[in-house]
Order: sequence, then structure tokens, then C-alpha cells
Amino acid sequence: MDSPAPTNTLSLSLRAWPASNASANSLSSLIPRINEQRGHFRHVTEEGLLEEIKAAESSDDTTKLEETQEEGAGVDDTRSRKEELLLAREEIAKQIAQAYMEAYHALDFISLLLSKETPRVAEISLSPAVQQLVPLGCLGADKIAAPQLSPEELRGQELVSRGWKLQALETATESLSNSADRLEKEVESENRYWVQILAVRDKGWSVCRLPRERHTLGVRFGFGEAAAEFKERGLAALRRGEDGKIILDQGIASSQNKSVRVQMRRNGAITGTSTIPEVPKPEESDSVENLILQARNSLYEEELFYELSREARQLANQGVRTIDDTIILSLGDTAAQMLIDLVPVDEATGTESEYPSSLQHTDDDNDIAQGIALALRILLSYAHRVNLKRRSQPPPPIDRKRPIQPHSILHPILTHLFHQQALRALKSLLDSLVGPVVAAGLQANYTFDTYTNCATTSPIQPLAMTAAQKARSANMITPADAVVDRFKDRLESIATVYFPGCQTLTLEIHTSLHPPTLGTEYIIMTKHSSPSTAPSSIGEETHKNSQHQPLPLPPPRVRFNSVNETALHLSWTLSRSIVQEIRSFTPPPPSGPLTAAGTTTTTTTTTPPGDIPGEAGWEPLGGQQGTTTELQKNFPQRAQIRRMKIEAAPGRLTLRWGETNGKAGWKVHVWEEEGGVRGGEPKSKLVDVVRDAGNWSNKAPLLIRRHDDDEELLSSSPIR
Repeated sequence: MDSPAPTNTLSLSLRAWPASNASANSLSSLIPRINEQRGHFRHVTEEGLLEEIKAAESSDDTTKLEETQEEGAGVDDTRSRKEELLLAREEIAKQIAQAYMEAYHALDFISLLLSKETPRVAEISLSPAVQQLVPLGCLGADKIAAPQLSPEELRGQELVSRGWKLQALETATESLSNSADRLEKEVESENRYWVQILAVRDKGWSVCRLPRERHTLGVRFGFGEAAAEFKERGLAALRRGEDGKIILDQGIASSQNKSVRVQMRRNGAITGTSTIPEVPKPEESDSVENLILQARNSLYEEELFYELSREARQLANQGVRTIDDTIILSLGDTAAQMLIDLVPVDEATGTESEYPSSLQHTDDDNDIAQGIALALRILLSYAHRVNLKRRSQPPPPIDRKRPIQPHSILHPILTHLFHQQALRALKSLLDSLVGPVVAAGLQANYTFDTYTNCATTSPIQPLAMTAAQKARSANMITPADAVVDRFKDRLESIATVYFPGCQTLTLEIHTSLHPPTLGTEYIIMTKHSSPSTAPSSIGEETHKNSQHQPLPLPPPRVRFNSVNETALHLSWTLSRSIVQEIRSFTPPPPSGPLTAAGTTTTTTTTTPPGDIPGEAGWEPLGGQQGTTTELQKNFPQRAQIRRMKIEAAPGRLTLRWGETNGKAGWKVHVWEEEGGVRGGEPKSKLVDVVRDAGNWSNKAPLLIRRHDDDEELLSSSPIR
């Protein structure tokens, strides 16, 4: 019996199209749909419908054009797709035909084998082609007994089988044991990792998930108010190592710890340096807390140097330069400089050996460098707190975005350094002025009250805030913030100078690097401590003596911008005060006007016998009162006038006196800062010199020869 041959068939669906719903197009259903889509019928016009039809036609044309373009572009893709489908169909058909033939041959083999026992049944399933080629019953099958094995062979096979089973069991046992050991190590490693994570959290560090790796934990050790360049670097991944220890992964950031170093350089040699944090010991360096602390400190130091570099660009007018990643601050004198750089911690320990042993560091410069390094770090922390307070306050009205200014860190440091230089220069000036005066036997001294504006205890309120805002923010200002805020402001110091003649000068030294000062300003106020002082108005303050005419004082408040200008004014003021002191212990002049020859006419004259000096006192030259440093004294018996000139300068005090005709020359007496005396007795005082100058019997034989601005003493005679 022939089996049916395989044929390719195609199944088609002969189901009819579904009938349309007659009720959907009925008038009762169309009217509500029209009202819902277009509104009431009074809004529907013929012109509007025509416009919609035209618009739809134009849109249909555009759509058809686009579809045509898309179809043209996709013809090739469709053709290639059809070819691929045809090839795949042919391949599937070949595989199915081959499987069918193999199954057909297997059926013929089984049928031929069964034809010996049941030929009628086998003939039904046997193919006609096989029936024509092979007769029925020509293929048969018999059962064959298995070979008999000896007991030794059976025992050997049993041993081999048992060996394979034991080997398989040992392999499974070893695999399970290794898995258990690996699981135990994994549990211990995981336990150690989480113990360290909990320890990090208990220390106060913020543990969170990484933004880009949600399955990885990280620790946040940075500062929320840091610059944008360093804020993202304050988050590091806490990855687990093979032994369970935490690996601090900082990404592409350098793992080398760095620190800001401050050095003092004088005459080209390093004389002082700040301390660098020590490298942790090997047994302590693996601690997670130490790794996080080192990463935080290094990040803070890098941000500090970044802010210092930004601010240094704005302080070029104050002698700040940046050369080869080193910030150089000139401290007034070119021989003294301060260097700020960023160095690795492990490399900074060997820097001292680079300098000669003869140039050892001094304790003072080391202390200065260390103090400045600490101040820089405190000021950056203060800037972070200021940013936090600014963000905590209500934002200002919407305004244009302004550029972010660098933090004020170097400004306070330079302000303090310049202020200290000004104080040292002023102290040296006052010592050079007071020393000769004391050597001359007069009373003069001074006192200093430094940093007067920093000693106040009143809390400092933020600027540009209303009363309500100040009241709300009063609790936000800590004492530490108030102290730092005071030292960031203008620095003020006061020096009180006591000159002869009951004259007191108050010097205010103001230093600021912000407008309008931009440096150091010296303000001098003059007043008299005598009971007879009667100030009338600014610029007309007078000193009334019971025996002399009123002597006007200089303006009570003057300003200078340099120590040299201040020295000139103080020297002139000291000369004036000595003039006033001389007039205080000499008798008043006789009443009467001066004649053209310089003599004074009196109503009654009594000339003592002999060459007794006149009793007239010393008076300002030419009637100049308050601004002169020269005195004159009338000798009516001799029809002569003797003059005296006081010259005060840093380091020396000079007194000159002689006759106006100049025939006898001038006598000079000099008191120096060290107490030495030239032109007279070594221990002579100014009072004795003035008394001798007022005695007519004492001549002035001392001659002077001038060499440009210098004077050379040719001869001298002792003063009695």
C-alpha cells in the first residue's frame, strides 16, 4: 500500500466580512456626536465646512507625498526582506523533508523486521518500493545469551565500579568542603567589611550610596560649602577587598596626601617653616578612620591652596606674586619674604636637609610660619561657615548673577603683617625721638595700646541686615566666629606720646587693605595736659601761661600715609614742645615794643652793676607763635638780641644759639639717642645750656663750617 506523498498546502480563511452596525449611522446617534464634536448647529456654516474640506485635502496630499517618499526609500529594504524570508522558507522545507524521509526509512526497517513473524501486519506499513525490492521475511532477529564471566572478572568489575563511586563521592565531598570553606571565608570577609562600615558610621562619618553605583556604599568626608571643584571629590567609595578590609576608592583623584607649607625667607635663606603632618605609622595607616582623615585633610589643604592662588591674583598691588606654584608675599622689606606652597606630606620631611647647616631655622620665624599656617586654615573654615549662614538666610530678590569672588584669606594675614611692621617702625621712631630728649634731662616717654578694636567683647552683627534679621541671627554667631570676624576687619592701635611742655600726642595707627585706606594710616591728635589748657576750636587751640602770651597749637588731628611723613611731623612737634618747655622756666619779657634795631623801650630801666644778664625771657622769633622753633632774647643794656634754635630729629636733638649779628658765630649742643653729648660737657642738661645761653657774659665762640648739609665743629669751649 502506497503512503501519501507530501504536498504543500495553503490554508485560507473563508469567513465573511462583519456586517456594519445600522444603528451607528442612524440620525439619533449622529446628532449627539455632532453636538459633542462641533457644538450647536448654529455654529456650523457652509463656509467653515468648505475650509475644513480643503484643509483636509491639502493635508492628505502632504501625507501621501511623505508616504510616497518613505515607500520609495523603503523599496529596497522590503525587497531584501522578502528574499531573506524566501530563503529561510526553503531551508525549513528541506529540513522537514529530510526528517520525513529518515522517519519513513525507520518505519520500513521495523516493518521488514516484523514481516518474518507477522507478515500481514507488516505488509500494511511497508512501503511499495521496499516490497518490490526485498521479499517479506528476509530479515529476522534472535536473542543471544550474554557471555559468562568468571568470579575474578566479576569481582574486578565490582571493584572498578566501587572505585568510581568512591572517587565520585570524594570529589563531591571535596567540592562541598571547598564550598563550605569559601562560604565561611566569604561570611567572615563580609562580616569584617560591615563591622568596619558600622565603625565608620559610629565615628560620625556620613555613609551613603554612590549616585552612579547604587549597589556600592560610599563615605562623604568633604565639606558642603567647599568650592564646586572640590565638593564632588569629598565622596569616596568603600569597596571590599579580598580579605574584607575596606578600600577607600577616590576615583581619579590622587591618593598622595598633600599639605600647605609656609616658609620664611630672609636674604635668600629659609629661616623658618611650618610643621607638616607626620606620615602615619605602617600599623596605623591601614585603619579606615585614618585613611578617611588623611583624605579629608589632603582635600582641605588642596582647596586652601586653590583659594589662596585665586586671591593672590587680586593682590599683585600689595607685593603678592605667584611663581612656579609658589605664592610669594613680600613683607615690606625685599629681604624678608613669606613662601606658601603645596607639597606632598611624605616628601616635605626631607626639605630641611636641602639647606646649608649654617642657615639654621630660628624659633621666631618658625613660630611666625606656624601661626600663619594655622591662621590660613582657620580663615578657610570661617569662610565655609559664612557660606552656610548666607545660604541659611532668605535669598535676595532676583538679580543678575554675579561672579563668585575668592574668599578673603590672604587679606587678613597681610593686614596683620603690615600692621606689625608699622608698629615696629613707629616704635623705632619714637625711641629715636625720646632717647635724645631724655639724655637732655627732659621728661618724655610713650605707651602702646595695640589692637584696640579687636579687644571689644560686644558681638558683631552681620552687615546689610535688618533689625529682625539681626535678632534672628544673633544665636547663629558663635564666640569663635565673632573673634575671627574682628580680626578680619580694620586693625587699630593707639600710641600715647608725652613730650616736654605738658604736651600729649595720641597716634592712631589704622591698617586695612580695603578702600579707602589700602594700607596704613597714621592719625595724630595733639592736646595739652596742663590745667591752663583752653582749647577753643579746631585749628585754634591755645596754651595760656600765666607769664607768657597765648601760644597756638597745631591742628589737633592730622593724617599721614607713611612713617617718614609722621617722623617729620613728630620732629616738628617735639621741637615746638621743647620751645614751650624753655619758655615755661624763663621770666617774661619787659613790656614795651621792639624798636627797629631790635631793642625794647621801657619807661623805667635799672641796670644792675657789672655784666649781669637782663631779666627778659625767651620769646618766639618775629612774633611767630605756635609754629616757630626759634627763640630770641633781648639784652637792652647791650642793644643786642640773642637767638636760639631747637632742631629735633630721629636720633639727635640740636640746640644752637648766638648773636644776631653773627660776628661771634654760633654755639651748637647736640644730644644723641645713645646719650652722648657733643659740643659741651658730657653730662650737661638742656636747662643748664639754656641758662648759660641767657647770660650775656657767656659768649658763643663755637664756629661752624658747612659742607653741603653737614656741619663740622671746628672749636669749642666748655659751658659753665
